[in-house]
Amino acid sequence: MTTDPVFRKRYLDALAATPQILGSTGSRLLSGATPAHDALERRIAHHMGSQDALLFHTGWEGNVCFFGTVPQKHDWIIYDELMHASFYSGLAISKTPPKQRIRMRHNSVASLTKALRHIVAQGGLNTTKDGLKPTIFLVCESIYSMDGDFAPLPAFIDTMDAYIPKDQQCNFVDEAHSTAMYGEGGRGICWALGPEYRNRVHVRLMTFGKAVGTAGSALLLTSMVKLYITNFAWSVIFSTAPPHSLLVAVRESWDMLASPEGDAKRQEMYDNIAYFNSLVDRVLSIAPANVLRRPEVDGFAPFPAEAATQLPEHPPSAVVALCTPDPDALYEFALERGFILSSIIPPAVPPGQERIRICLRAGMEKRHMDRLAQILVEYIQSKVQTDQVPAKL
Repeated sequence: MTTDPVFRKRYLDALAATPQILGSTGSRLLSGATPAHDALERRIAHHMGSQDALLFHTGWEGNVCFFGTVPQKHDWIIYDELMHASFYSGLAISKTPPKQRIRMRHNSVASLTKALRHIVAQGGLNTTKDGLKPTIFLVCESIYSMDGDFAPLPAFIDTMDAYIPKDQQCNFVDEAHSTAMYGEGGRGICWALGPEYRNRVHVRLMTFGKAVGTAGSALLLTSMVKLYITNFAWSVIFSTAPPHSLLVAVRESWDMLASPEGDAKRQEMYDNIAYFNSLVDRVLSIAPANVLRRPEVDGFAPFPAEAATQLPEHPPSAVVALCTPDPDALYEFALERGFILSSIIPPAVPPGQERIRICLRAGMEKRHMDRLAQILVEYIQSKVQTDQVPAKL
């Protein structure tokens, strides 16, 4: 979307027709709550099948705001160990005590089950002396940014139901890397799971700085939780509201993403993912594992057929990660040949998991993907004896 000429023209035309585009003048509690903000939130909520929505400048702000404000001292938080740093920043200021925060192994239903059994055994579901029922928060991402793998959301939600009464659950899914990419009209993974599971996810974070091509984010939540956040979250009370220029950009982008144009872009992206991964498989077939390899991930099917209406068991992921001991060396090697790769090193990933990350998109030409694959072959050749590696794929 960031390079789409039609989107650019529509955005500029909409700006020209908008009376006020510069700034929002204040916080949402003061002068920053305008009809344009309310209208976009209503539209996003309706489009995403949510009761309400709350806009933020970034996805980071949305995560910090929610977890720094909503969970209380009598609640419990179970979270995937590979959650984004913004979640950890919110957790650091949460009212929920550290002993009631449980980190589970990545994408592990067994680890979630163990955490839930611990909460039940500790009396964590019991009503407090103040007459309050604890809420058990389950926190995960639909797609993880470093491995490009998917959370087994149906299995997680079913496991929560097996141990926690529905009125004491809050299932939170960060959809930063699936917003606009999956589901009907780009509504995300939770939408694509169908109403049975979608309606059991209580809060979704949709971000606009990646596939949407703009900036900002929105929490999809109930009107009651939105009212609580806007009155108690410091990042809402004391922060300037998103400017009107951003509202226009998000609106115009979603006009395209929810249309047949958006469907065509998503299909083009899926085709590019399949093509590039076929090239990577050929590259890795000649690469020693200590030079270049895919990260080790569980081979489970995150979306079995009976639990998803719009998703294959193994959906295509736009994130292609390749582990290598010296990602900076590969970065420099590719840069000299005209390609920019993301070098990922600790603390973004654990030691021993250093990698480069390639993010695919609609609009990429096959000749560029072919060239990148050949650069990877040349890099492998530079690290091993040349007679062990073919000159070309």
